[in-house]
Amino acid sequence: MGKIFHQKQGYNEKIEEINDVDKLDQQLAKYIASMKQKNGEEYSTSSIKAAIAAFYRHLNKNSTIKHVNIYGSNLIQISLVQKNLHK
Repeated sequence: MGKIFHQKQGYNEKIEEINDVDKLDQQLAKYIASMKQKNGEEYSTSSIKAAIAAFYRHLNKNSTIKHVNIYGSNLIQISLVQKNLHK
């Protein structure tokens, strides 16, 4: 996740070191909901979906939680709905 976002939220551990599924879910959802370009504009749907796919790959390779399925996350789905990006 973004280093500045991570620091502002007071998160102390790296995303791949989180060993609680609910905590991981909440942090990812909060990050996705807050994603904006440097100019303040929203990212395109394809950019956000690409970011989620990158998180998925990274977590399945590096997370302490085995077989992470962020695509099934209710909080991430809510974040996408709030951004009007849900299917």
